Amino acid sequence: MASGKKIWGKWRFDTNAFHLFLLTSALIFLFSTVHLPFARAQEVSQEEIKISAPVLDIWLEQTTRVFVVHEGLQITQGSTAINAHSAVIWLDETSARTQKVVTIFAYAEGEVVIREAASLRELDKALFTLQSRRGLRVLGRRNYFKQPQMSALYQRALEARRKPEIIPEARTLVAPPPTRPPLQLFPIDSDGFDFESWVEEGERISLITGGVDAVSGPVEIKAESIVVWAEEAAIAAGAPAEEAQVRIYAEGDVVVFQDSDIIRASRIYYDVAQQQALIIDARLDTYNEDSQMHLYYRAVVMRQLDRGHFEGKYCTLTTCEFGRPHFHFRARDLKVVERPAPPGEEGPWHRATTRHNVALVYDIPVAYWYQLSRDIEETHYLAKKAKYFRSSRMGHSAETIWDLYDFGLHERSSLTRDMDAWSDLDLRLDYYGKRGPGVGLIFDYARPEAWGYFEAYYIHDRGTDIGGVIPPTRDRYRIKWIQRAFLPDDWQLDIEISRISDPTFLGEYFEEEFKEGKVQENIVYLKRQGDIRAVTILYRFRLNNFFTRTEYLPQLAYYVIGQPLWGDRLTYHSRGEAARVRLRPADALGLPAQAAWRVDLESELSYPAQIGSLYPPLWRIYDVYNRTFDINRLRHIVTPDITLLYRTSSTSPISLYQFDAVDMMGNFEIVSLGLRQRFQTKRRRVDRHGRIQESVVDFLILDAEIDYFPNAARDNFGDDFSDLNLDLEAQLTDRTTLLAEAQIDVADAFDINVFNIGVSLDRSPLYAAYLGHRYSRMAGTSALTAALDYNISEKWRLGVLSQYDFQGGGSTRQRILLTRILHRWILEMEFGVAPGRNDTIFSFNLYPQGLPGRRYRTVAGLRPY
Repeated sequence: MASGKKIWGKWRFDTNAFHLFLLTSALIFLFSTVHLPFARAQEVSQEEIKISAPVLDIWLEQTTRVFVVHEGLQITQGSTAINAHSAVIWLDETSARTQKVVTIFAYAEGEVVIREAASLRELDKALFTLQSRRGLRVLGRRNYFKQPQMSALYQRALEARRKPEIIPEARTLVAPPPTRPPLQLFPIDSDGFDFESWVEEGERISLITGGVDAVSGPVEIKAESIVVWAEEAAIAAGAPAEEAQVRIYAEGDVVVFQDSDIIRASRIYYDVAQQQALIIDARLDTYNEDSQMHLYYRAVVMRQLDRGHFEGKYCTLTTCEFGRPHFHFRARDLKVVERPAPPGEEGPWHRATTRHNVALVYDIPVAYWYQLSRDIEETHYLAKKAKYFRSSRMGHSAETIWDLYDFGLHERSSLTRDMDAWSDLDLRLDYYGKRGPGVGLIFDYARPEAWGYFEAYYIHDRGTDIGGVIPPTRDRYRIKWIQRAFLPDDWQLDIEISRISDPTFLGEYFEEEFKEGKVQENIVYLKRQGDIRAVTILYRFRLNNFFTRTEYLPQLAYYVIGQPLWGDRLTYHSRGEAARVRLRPADALGLPAQAAWRVDLESELSYPAQIGSLYPPLWRIYDVYNRTFDINRLRHIVTPDITLLYRTSSTSPISLYQFDAVDMMGNFEIVSLGLRQRFQTKRRRVDRHGRIQESVVDFLILDAEIDYFPNAARDNFGDDFSDLNLDLEAQLTDRTTLLAEAQIDVADAFDINVFNIGVSLDRSPLYAAYLGHRYSRMAGTSALTAALDYNISEKWRLGVLSQYDFQGGGSTRQRILLTRILHRWILEMEFGVAPGRNDTIFSFNLYPQGLPGRRYRTVAGLRPY
């Protein structure tokens, strides 16, 4: 919102400026300044709360959302601004959802500065509360955690919250509404400025031309010419803008500021009291900070029916700022409705619904859909994923994911109308030339009481899998559901369901999940956890009969963690379990299931005692300097360690059914020896404020480990020692790193079993490269890997990955990725060869910039863009 001070800052002390000053003063006096009362402590501010930080750690504790900022916090609300080095913020999601009031309680520390309307305070620590009816906006990169992160900062915040008297500054901050008259007029430029005003039938009418900025109530309008109507009696009585019945007509380069909305138009008529408007040639511009993309809405005629509710006729929307956009949607009807965002998310949200939509490329119609509905800050066009590729195994193929909420189907029922505020619903449509069509549904949701993920996928497969394996069925599918629910009385319920048609399906169509994801299982897990005690009930069963699984039907467990005894001298830990356990081998093995009742009890009593140091600190400083490797003296730290483990069992594991790791415990002895070395130096850095900072870095890390088995015949197949493990990491420069590891068989003439070495270079933003070699004697592999990500120019990027196995039969992997940055679009061309999968792939991707989950890809993942 502009202010008089902001405009006056442009004046110069000349004759025109002096006349303009007198004219502006007359205008303000004419409309009688009305001072609004400051908000009392119990009032809730109508100003939005905005939290900004480079990085925020976020998790959920029952119905409270926790934000932790370790560096660079800024909170603003109206005229209140709070800056601090670090902070912990608690958001009450229950009141936000039920009372429509956002309440945050915050602990801040480190150079805390609180700026309010007429005061500034500097503190070491502060506790404060903010409330808002306009929602909460959170800006910054977010790291989500499922469990609380018990950092030192968070523990200090908890202590301060429990004992607020230790911080006398603890208080509630209220952002007062600005005090201003019902109407303020500020000339934009002195050249050509003209003002006329008269009273007609009890109504004050004012005509201003030559460029003016009008501020009235919640709206600010800038235009070449403005006509204002207001009740003369109400103005004389000092009434606010709503009671003065202020109405504004503006034309000529009109810009309207209302809350977070910015609307441009050729003409507008605005009723301040009713918050209604008629806008001609409206242009609504939005910006998505995550994707750094603009989205432009245009309407020949737009009406504002009330605050945050717009309807338009003959509209277009596009991410292209050109007068003739390359790609855009054209719609006959547009409706934009404002609504509160989910707690903890940026808000408020604006949902745009359009009807009779036509997609155009250079004014050529290419598609039609009756109704679309979307968040106006989203920048993707219906599709979240769109990819075409040709593969020797799959043939000509296409993979797409469509946002079903954008099609507006959920708005046809009151039961589903608000689902898009807390969930994503996507449709996956694929086609593989040599395999067949596939269809899937993805439902991802998060609410204060539960969050989860559901995915179903089906394909009628007419091909063969890797290695020529023929699937046992042509109708292949997977169903997966994961959910965590927060129940009353601190109970937590986890559910995981996984059903797969056959054992090779995941490896064929969900390769990343198959290689890196968790084991597919089916569980119902109920837990209640206190400070030091927890009780759990687990029911795990098998749905996929081609896997071997251990079932718990059910398992009841009780935990005691860190129970202090004898005046905190002793600490007691315990775990007790009673379960009905059943081992079900895969059906193909033809083996019978084995079941048993099992009771386990584990107890530990610890007594910390300081016996003394077994060795003096081993470190030394060397006066070594080297400009090439940026070495400014070296500190050598040597840390030897030894671990002894002795375990005995009265029953041999051979005499027990092997249901899980508990039944495998037998007699075992091992002595682990380690020698860890650090070579540290000091290097200078320039921080983000341009200041030179000196920091300690590990120039060289060298670790050695080996295990000794006193009873080698029983515990290590007759070898007294394990392999000698060596790990080396050298930070040669800020952008060059050397990594190496080796496993040496000391029992077999010190033969090398594994040896890996690689060097990575990061010369951002120009290029990043990696060269490495991996040798494994048992796997028969001696592979050389080279990778390069190179920015040819602002428009072109190149990625190359090559891998050659000298012992395994030649080339094992080749990839080339060429990326062209177009205007608001990204074009990717990729060629790859994977002999291990007997596959050659060529893909061609064209997608809009800002597509969720998509960034400029790198061929080897050497660096993010």
